[in-house]
Amino acid sequence: MSLHNVVEVLPVDKVPAEIGPLTFVAFVRNLPQGKGQGAFVIRLPQSEQVLGRLPLDMDVPAGLADRQVALQVTVPTIPVASGGWFEVFFEWAGTPLASNRFAVGVKG
Repeated sequence: MSLHNVVEVLPVDKVPAEIGPLTFVAFVRNLPQGKGQGAFVIRLPQSEQVLGRLPLDMDVPAGLADRQVALQVTVPTIPVASGGWFEVFFEWAGTPLASNRFAVGVKG
């Protein structure tokens, strides 16, 4: 997965706020054939506290097990209590594969 150093700044009028719509995409290769679970996990940087989990239940066909696939989740809104940096991890079967980040900032 290669989403390193991609940053989005989401402007809001004030916080707390609802941000969105948001689309998270992961490009992954060599997923195991058969049923599996992935997830996009949102948390604060340097924290173990999970702010949100967007699960993906998959059934990977034999022909796609060794190919690159794009996995996507779109959510209409996510509530945030404050501005700042947020990390997004893509995990498969509970193992983080890659991470990215975005920021929420008050306009002006």
